[in-house]
Amino acid sequence: MSRCTSSSYAVKATRFRYNNETGRDWSGSDEAYWIFGLLGSGIAVTTQSQVFIDVDTVEFRAFDEDDGFIWGQNGTPDDLPDGEIGLLVSLVAHDRGNPETVNMVVKATFAAAAAILDVADTTAWVSAVTAGASATIQWLLKHIDDEPIADQIFVFTRQTVEDQLKKSGEFFSVTRRFADGNGDYTLKIRVSCAG
Repeated sequence: MSRCTSSSYAVKATRFRYNNETGRDWSGSDEAYWIFGLLGSGIAVTTQSQVFIDVDTVEFRAFDEDDGFIWGQNGTPDDLPDGEIGLLVSLVAHDRGNPETVNMVVKATFAAAAAILDVADTTAWVSAVTAGASATIQWLLKHIDDEPIADQIFVFTRQTVEDQLKKSGEFFSVTRRFADGNGDYTLKIRVSCAG
């Protein structure tokens, strides 16, 4: 197995479980999608999953091969930003809103957050700026007819990933729960060294 090179990292959502759908189980299935935003060293990357439809309590769903990318867009691994990296994962119940509009709003929010970090020239603010982006997105979602369910913020460094992934082909998984007292989901994310 060859050594993991700096340009070989990928972060991808792989699957999730609906522990409990929003509302009463008998009233219908959920339609939901995931938003991923990553910030670090003046870099902002945002992606959005497909809308998963007709999902019921205790069901598992996998992200397609070309869906769920967080870092290493379109399946192409890349070098992680230096210093602290902030990752915001938001789960959204699709109602009458337009997911493409949501995606544009998220991209604009993260681009502005990256500009703040770039001007500040410090990584110490990554956590605060990511949390600020989360609050902005939550507020905006409520005004464009899709309902935020929950989000999670991860803050890590490239060094942390490098310390865990020494060789090509190695990976580790992170599992987080997203619940708001109504809907309840568990997401699995895979961090890998692809080459």
